[in-house]
Amino acid sequence: ERVRYLEIRFCPALHTLEGLEAADAVRAAAAGFARARRDHGVRGGVIVCALRSYPAPHAVEMARLAAAFKPDVVGFDVAGAETYPLALPAIADALAY
Repeated sequence: ERVRYLEIRFCPALHTLEGLEAADAVRAAAAGFARARRDHGVRGGVIVCALRSYPAPHAVEMARLAAAFKPDVVGFDVAGAETYPLALPAIADALAY
């Protein structure tokens, strides 16, 4: 449908409930995006999200995962209701990656 730019934004940890590893979820999203780029000329990339409702170490884990999949992963985000504050040191550590 004439899509030219796409960002796949998701939290890999939400795809681990039945045994899939978070890295495998990122790998699958990156492979799907690579196919869209190759077959249809779509630009963009994958954005890995950390969830505010999860403990602070989760943000660091997701940021490290995002960094491990550069250049397929083009960004890192924090998602969820802002009623769940993240500790600033955890975010600073996450963004350092």
